[in-house]
Amino acid sequence: MRALVVDRLFTAVDAHAGLRRLEDPAFQDTLRLAHESSQQAPDRLILGSLSIAQAITTMSGFIGTCW
Repeated sequence: MRALVVDRLFTAVDAHAGLRRLEDPAFQDTLRLAHESSQQAPDRLILGSLSIAQAITTMSGFIGTCW
């Protein structure tokens, strides 16, 4: 998944002609943040899903013991 996201990111960057945009510090910051986010997003998505599943299990157990 990470490789696909990084590939799409750099394909989009390569679509621009010339080097002027790559020399812009604001664009470099945006590109760096996008690359870092693409590396962390799959892990965050999985951990978030597991946290939701854990919360549902905990609530189900609590409700089950109260009835």
